[in-house]
Amino acid sequence: MSNDKLTIKNFRVRAVNVPMKRPLATASGSIGFVPLVLLDIETDQGITGRSYVFTLTPMALKPTAQLVQEMLAVVKGDSVSPYNMEQKLQKRFRLLGLQGLVYVALSTIDMAAWDALAQAQGVPLVKLLGGEIRPELWPCLWKTDGCQEGQGFARSVAETHVTWLMDTST
Repeated sequence: MSNDKLTIKNFRVRAVNVPMKRPLATASGSIGFVPLVLLDIETDQGITGRSYVFTLTPMALKPTAQLVQEMLAVVKGDSVSPYNMEQKLQKRFRLLGLQGLVYVALSTIDMAAWDALAQAQGVPLVKLLGGEIRPELWPCLWKTDGCQEGQGFARSVAETHVTWLMDTST
């Protein structure tokens, strides 16, 4: 399926604050919740592009979700073309400024658009973007010293439900 045939039919934006089973220790304190904006862009062709963004703080969660919602209303009915969508949205929001939460919202939409295109072409997103799948590096995602086992890779995957990291089927 070619990209010019994908048309944005609908979208779902959700703001969630997900508790972590293993809080992340950082220099500025412990992070026990992950504030995420989840996005689904549905197309007339039945393909759903998905993305999410970590807003760093719960204070930015609702404003980011609202920006994504408003921006998607501008491109609803358009073809799924990341470049054209970005240009249209940048033009619309230039006066507000294209940094901070505005750029985070633009990026969330961009990621979902690319995901839809990868699905339409039947390839993993990493390959559509010119990369390669490297399963031998998965344990290094939570690397400590020398990448022997990382920080309990299997346990981290099980506890965070990021099994998509290991999905090479698409």
